Amino acid sequence: MPERDVTVGTTEVEIAPYEQSRSKLVITNTHTSAIIKITSHQGESGTGIRLYPQTMMILQKIEGDECEKQHFAVSDTASTTVNVHEEYEV
Repeated sequence: MPERDVTVGTTEVEIAPYEQSRSKLVITNTHTSAIIKITSHQGESGTGIRLYPQTMMILQKIEGDECEKQHFAVSDTASTTVNVHEEYEV
């Protein structure tokens, strides 16, 4: 179950690469005031799902979510820490 912190700024960055065997993806905005936007389509983070301060988004294959896809993020501040947790099929 890999877990890592990714710094997200005002320029879109990849926070999770494509991984076919991923069964769960948890993305947590650890910042106290920044809003990040998340998408699985490169170049579209500005219109992605908003993740408000100190909240998380959980994508699970069992729920029909496409958690294996590549995910990108952009923040409304220059340096926002995003925690990314992944689980894989066994």
